[in-house]
Amino acid sequence: MKKKATGPFIKSLIVGLVVFASILFITFFVAGQINGSQKKREQEELQRELNHVKDRLRGILYANLSTGNALAVIYSEYGTPKNFDKIAAQLMQKNKFAEMLQLTQNGVITNNYPIKGYEKTIGINTRQDSTRKKEELRAEQKKQIFYAGPRPLRQGGVGILGKVPILVNNQLKGLCVVLTRLKTIQRALEIDTSFSSQFAYELLKKKLDHGTE
Repeated sequence: MKKKATGPFIKSLIVGLVVFASILFITFFVAGQINGSQKKREQEELQRELNHVKDRLRGILYANLSTGNALAVIYSEYGTPKNFDKIAAQLMQKNKFAEMLQLTQNGVITNNYPIKGYEKTIGINTRQDSTRKKEELRAEQKKQIFYAGPRPLRQGGVGILGKVPILVNNQLKGLCVVLTRLKTIQRALEIDTSFSSQFAYELLKKKLDHGTE
């Protein structure tokens, strides 16, 4: 009687194992599909957020480029304009991201707009500062705007400075500097820095390495 019961028992056991394995496989398959679909949605959402931030950041940099180039053209044609404050104010009205415009001549700061908060910077020789000297050299080498930072500012806080070289007969005469503070950039990018945000942001600039960025 025991031998006769063994056959059906083994068959039942095999059938049970097959059913269990099938259910397990289906469960893992469905879970994998759901997980894959979820990851795809997350990746798509992340890509949309990245594109959104990149486009807005590009807009800020282009606005500062236009402002810096306009001031550089005036400077190269007429030297330091006597009505610098008026010209700078008009340029800043067209660029809501620019928070300070500056002119340097042979490394010495000659003009700031607005002047309030930057009074003590007039007359400073930026070439005596190794960081700023490197930034000026980089702008001269590129022969176009060089974005310095994000880095600490003399007046406090952190910002990005667009530095446009003023070249006369291929010789560097000075720089036009356009400042945008990091807080302004964060607001413009519509970055949510609260703890409830599902995204984390980090703005980086690669260090110079053999002349490349």
